[in-house]
Amino acid sequence: MTQAQEQMRVAFRYEAQDHVEAQRLHARLRPGGWLFLAAIALTALTFAYFRDHDLRALAFAIFGGAASGALGLALYRYGLLTALAKRTYARYPLAQLERSVTLTPEGLRYFSARGDYHLQWSDLIGWRANDKMLLLYTAPRLFVPVPARLAALGFPFEAMKQAVAAHLPQR
Repeated sequence: MTQAQEQMRVAFRYEAQDHVEAQRLHARLRPGGWLFLAAIALTALTFAYFRDHDLRALAFAIFGGAASGALGLALYRYGLLTALAKRTYARYPLAQLERSVTLTPEGLRYFSARGDYHLQWSDLIGWRANDKMLLLYTAPRLFVPVPARLAALGFPFEAMKQAVAAHLPQR
């Protein structure tokens, strides 16, 4: 490892909130998912309108469906998903180990008390990011979370995002 890479090495420990944010980002619907839900809603509303031409009843159906959908999504995202992510983190001892990470031209290198590994860009199939987290996908449903809070510790988070964008498709 070069001295420049050693200087970019940052020690951290995943927190429960990191795991929650990673699961929320992973569960976020992509544009295709939103289009699918919109198509289902439009189809249901079309059938409801042609069955009974009562616009007032249709307005109540639209409002009720939208309110129920929003409530269900909020309960899932902020209730069930959050609780499951925290429970999974609590039962996942390897996630709670302190580790160090450094950015290399070929990918990321992780170090912990259990050993070290080099996650190369060629081993990944995609990525997804928001303002709190970056997920590096090793398989369609398996990912390595990289918290944005590492930037405050000196990790070159923006440089990593640029490198990821140059090597991988966004999911």
